[in-house]
Amino acid sequence: LALDWTNFTGHRDNLSFIFRRGYSEKYGLAYSLPYINKAQTVGINFAYSYSRNNEVAYSTEENILRFYRDYKKYMRYQHEAKVGVSIRNALYQRSSVELLYNQLHINDTIGKLNPDFFGDKKTKVGYFSLQYRWTFDKRDNKPYPLKGWTIDVAVIKDGLNFLKEEGLSYMYAVVGLRKYTELSKRFYMANQIKVRYINTDYQPYYFNRALGYNNDYIRGYEYFVMDGQNLALIKNSLKYKLIKQHIVEVKALKRFPQFSTIPYSVYLTLNGDAGYVQDQFYGNKNSLNNNWQYGYGIGLDFVTFYDIVARFEYTFNKQMQHGFFISMSAGI
Repeated sequence: LALDWTNFTGHRDNLSFIFRRGYSEKYGLAYSLPYINKAQTVGINFAYSYSRNNEVAYSTEENILRFYRDYKKYMRYQHEAKVGVSIRNALYQRSSVELLYNQLHINDTIGKLNPDFFGDKKTKVGYFSLQYRWTFDKRDNKPYPLKGWTIDVAVIKDGLNFLKEEGLSYMYAVVGLRKYTELSKRFYMANQIKVRYINTDYQPYYFNRALGYNNDYIRGYEYFVMDGQNLALIKNSLKYKLIKQHIVEVKALKRFPQFSTIPYSVYLTLNGDAGYVQDQFYGNKNSLNNNWQYGYGIGLDFVTFYDIVARFEYTFNKQMQHGFFISMSAGI
């Protein structure tokens, strides 16, 4: 059950609630006000969530997550609270500063399976995090851009020594660049470069994630993860507009005009990705780490209304493993 209340008080502010049961439980609320000053350049936000799971990935071996599950007990609990300030620097620029507090707890079983899960055989960790982000975004369309470019910069400090029990203390920076070029009326190119650098002498397993999570992955390695500290990711797609935008009228939905007309377009893609993850602590268990990996393949991108993108791709990787994959977001 989710509720998003747009323009909650008439000042373009948003209020949202989530109540989710099932495999990955989550309960929380969030509020954002886009401006608090006359110039309408400074906004605020806050959020709180509580989540828990019966199944947890407790280690990574041969770049595959190993899970433990017990439907009679919860294996992981998490409280997360944050408050932030957003700044509209210019027409295409945004920046934000957020202060977060995370408290995580795992069942003793997970702690025994991997004593280094939180480090030093701990089953509980709580820490503050200060995060700064700056974005320049000049794209023609955010869900599926064809022209323009964007830069994302983030500097994050986990562990501020506000509490005695904070067991983390490291800083990392992430820089990403995406460029979208119209080559001709039907051909387009999309390119992405992303790098991350972490300043740390030690990182517990839970915080050691790199590629294979969310949308940061090399196509061809959808079944794998690459944990580590520093990373480089390069993604490229050559696109051909196979079907220009068409509109289909669904007669059965004429009573609902917002759903009865379905616009869509289809793109044929040729993809090539490469990536590198440096892992100083667990690399001996995962052969894909500390080596350049690459993947390539072809695909069909189906773009339709309500910002929906469906990708159908057949990919190969460096190890000549191959497969057919379906994704519900733009590849770059």
